[in-house]
Amino acid sequence: MTLRCIRAMTRRQAEITDTILRFRNLSLDRASFTLYTEKGALRLASKEFQLLEMLMETPDRLFPLSASLKKSGAMTVKQS
Repeated sequence: MTLRCIRAMTRRQAEITDTILRFRNLSLDRASFTLYTEKGALRLASKEFQLLEMLMETPDRLFPLSASLKKSGAMTVKQS
């Protein structure tokens, strides 16, 4: 096994085991689609989860609304 393969396997393992995404006082459980706040827990619908996950993964980046909706599949583009 090469060093490159070992590094790739390590990265994948880290991605798989990191099921909790945190940003400030929010925690998003990727395994259960649950958002935890100081006021309690909330189970999210698929689209809600996808949008929130995208925003929490890149908190320093601004997204146009259309790009956010397209990425989550909440908006489709009509082709003429």
